[in-house]
Amino acid sequence: MKHFIKTLHENRIFSLIIWLVIIFAAIVSLPNLNQVVMEAGNPQMSSKTQMSKAQRLENQWGGGLDGTKSMNVVYHADKGRITNSQQKQIYAKVGKIQKSNGNNGISRITTAHTSPNGASKFISDDQSTEIVNIQVPESNAKSSNFANSIRSQFNVNDGLKTYVTGPQLINQNNNENILNVTNVVTIAAFALALLFIAIAFRSILAPILSFITMMIAYLVSLSATALMATRLALPYSPYIPLLTTLVVILFGTVASFFLYRRFELVLRNSNDEDIDPSKVATRSLVYPFTAVAVITAPSVWVTLPSWL
Repeated sequence: MKHFIKTLHENRIFSLIIWLVIIFAAIVSLPNLNQVVMEAGNPQMSSKTQMSKAQRLENQWGGGLDGTKSMNVVYHADKGRITNSQQKQIYAKVGKIQKSNGNNGISRITTAHTSPNGASKFISDDQSTEIVNIQVPESNAKSSNFANSIRSQFNVNDGLKTYVTGPQLINQNNNENILNVTNVVTIAAFALALLFIAIAFRSILAPILSFITMMIAYLVSLSATALMATRLALPYSPYIPLLTTLVVILFGTVASFFLYRRFELVLRNSNDEDIDPSKVATRSLVYPFTAVAVITAPSVWVTLPSWL
């Protein structure tokens, strides 16, 4: 038995070094997932679709609006309609911002006052809500910090509540919520998987080894998919980390169970001379490589149509 363990250890040194290098590179190169989702999280469509054509036209708008996105500043009165005095304060605030240097990252401001023909689009029927439309650079349209800054600039304290909203901002907030839920799911899934391994084998060592192999597969897969989005301009879904978690945990738990069960049977029923340590050690390498391939390959396949 001692000879078997010693030989097994010697055969694993080379693979251990390789995986240490891989996991170090994965951790160092792993980008911020919130930033990746912000930059590459929008659905990617064929250049022939109407939405893509509309996007190209939007990016070529004149009047300094090229590449800008729409955001809305919403004023709401809880009690009754917005009064004339409150409207004057709104327009005074808008005028002050328009005169400021650089318009604070705002390319254009449109209100019911500056667009009389479209007043019905900016003021609700009961006159309790009024919208101020602003055009901002696309990067700012997705930023919660920028939205908070806009809210602070446009805020009117005279009995009005001020909100900032927009399609890109809503989408980005949803993506961030998905990532936060994914973090909770990941912790819970790892805990349940390790608990199952510990109960199944009545061992502390088995869940520790399982945690190491699954964490390697998880980090490498997460880093690989994020880097493909940032370096190869592939689209990135906020559900990819969740998919990574589910595949790694499910596949890793099953693989660990059968691997350790096989390992246990080999130790019980064979002599040292009958055991090939290199074969037993090699089986432990199959799972991390396969898990990475299973996760990254579909990610590339799904995004191929967006290149066409």
